[in-house]
Amino acid sequence: MRELNPFYADFTHQFAFFPLENNTGKNPPLDKKVALTIALIFNDFFPENKNIVVYICDSSDSKPAVRFRKLNTWFNFLKGISFLKMDMSVEDKQKGTIYTSLIMRADNPYLDKVMIEFKNIILKAQEGDK
Repeated sequence: MRELNPFYADFTHQFAFFPLENNTGKNPPLDKKVALTIALIFNDFFPENKNIVVYICDSSDSKPAVRFRKLNTWFNFLKGISFLKMDMSVEDKQKGTIYTSLIMRADNPYLDKVMIEFKNIILKAQEGDK
């Protein structure tokens, strides 16, 4: 039987960004400094190599693929800092594709175990929606 509080629970955090109300009817201009800011936040967040971030793209406004592309753009700033990202998705009958990523430092001592567990959780979620 799997533990109710797995070994990595204290090191796992969720990262998300949600749409704000935009009454202008126009897309906001691209701010190239956002990617660097996110990269710096992640870099400051990971001094402890055991920390793990799970990112789930909000799908409430049918733009999760856009958020996923943004995350990938931001992650490119982290690649040179020894971070790994594992992407998976779940097909939900009502919400469509739900994108999720696991982000952690490459020197995380639980890297293999956490990646296997993340994959198992996503695969179980996919089975549950069938």
